[in-house]
Amino acid sequence: MSKLKGQPWWFDSNKTPSGIPGAIQVYDIAEEDKICDCCGGELHRIGEDKSEQLEFIPARIKVIEHIRPKYSCRHCEQHGTQVTIKIAPVPVTPIPKSIATASLLSQVITSKYQYALPLYRQEQLFKQYGIELSRKTLASWMMQSSQLLLGIYQRLKHIQLQQRVIHADETPHRVIHEDKSQCYMWVYCTGTDSPIETHAAETINGPPPISSETQLLLNGPILITMLVLLFFVLN
Repeated sequence: MSKLKGQPWWFDSNKTPSGIPGAIQVYDIAEEDKICDCCGGELHRIGEDKSEQLEFIPARIKVIEHIRPKYSCRHCEQHGTQVTIKIAPVPVTPIPKSIATASLLSQVITSKYQYALPLYRQEQLFKQYGIELSRKTLASWMMQSSQLLLGIYQRLKHIQLQQRVIHADETPHRVIHEDKSQCYMWVYCTGTDSPIETHAAETINGPPPISSETQLLLNGPILITMLVLLFFVLN
């Protein structure tokens, strides 16, 4: 926090960041007060004072109900021996038959792997919204999501192994029900994070395609850090 000369210690001179959606609230005096106290003449506007504040809006969770109408032939129902029913295909989801959308998975993944928020604490946070999500369910979602992102993880690993220098960090990690064995987490990083050369096959054919389920998950706010740490989920 910086302080301007002559301002109290609590004065915050930091400006709000640009590009954030905002709202305007105008605090005007009453119409009967727009009269001069000296002569009774009408006051005219000469300017305005502005100040800005940051408002935090807590996360909101909503239920999306998917409805697929079914259609049948009335004539075949009455006279035919076989009735054909038509219905739209099931929408593609990252985890089939799961209540988790891509945005929810992205939130859990980012909270755990980017901000080190354990699943049992996320379980408690969801309870504040009236949602019962056990850590067992959340852990299952993490493992299934890791399979969707495995191709991206392997590609990142391939690029990383092309770098001239790789830094490795070995950190002991406590795992529940693993008191008798020592668990570790290995994190690798490098300074460039770019391929040294482009392979001919990739130049001709382009990058390998990804599944629609993976694309849904990538559309959420997942950070690259999560991809780097995927090996921890897989192991």
